Amino acid sequence: MEKITLTTAVLTDAGAVEFSLWSLYFVRKHPDAPAQIRAIYRETDASGFVLNGRSWTCLWADTPTTTDTDDLIKALNKVNLTIKSLERRVTERAQTDGKFGAGSLTGAPD
Repeated sequence: MEKITLTTAVLTDAGAVEFSLWSLYFVRKHPDAPAQIRAIYRETDASGFVLNGRSWTCLWADTPTTTDTDDLIKALNKVNLTIKSLERRVTERAQTDGKFGAGSLTGAPD
């Protein structure tokens, strides 16, 4: 399982610093609604996802006049996933866009 270990805890009540992507949701641009990507991360430990652990949601959403998120979905759809997993690409983008804190990415896709 790939995971991110954050440099600074995002949820300070118990210092949650290890998360893995749990859910990834894409909505393509449509005349009824703008594009959206929702990535939900769940807290992990050495054995995997933590029962009743914390979650962190990263959201990218276009407005009716922007297409940045739809363009990101198109780009992710065309990447070579044998080089880098979809989970890693989304997590790196979340860090780059300031939606998730700095930290190290470890593990292999499963």
